Amino acid sequence: FGAVLPIWQLTIGEAESLTLRAEELGLDGIFVPDHILAKPATTQHYGAHWPDPFSLLAYLAGRTRRIQLGASVIVLPYRNALVAAKAAATVDQASGGRFIFGVGVGWDE
Repeated sequence: FGAVLPIWQLTIGEAESLTLRAEELGLDGIFVPDHILAKPATTQHYGAHWPDPFSLLAYLAGRTRRIQLGASVIVLPYRNALVAAKAAATVDQASGGRFIFGVGVGWDE
């Protein structure tokens, strides 16, 4: 059982606090979405604050010990596949194998 962090509404500190609390409560995973580009209607609804998921998950990996950390989902067509694979491998190593690499084509890009 896990939760998706609404990172478009959170500061990095708030994302960290929620992740630590989720781990304390015994949740299995925390997931963060990805948007590289979004239509104006999307940013008006969700906001324009979308931290890089790889960077955020690597940071959260260093602050947690047990909880799975995942991307829901990385919009792969907008990224260089080799760079994304290297970033994913780095997060996986930083988390001790707790990274879940969700990929997709996006829905509003």
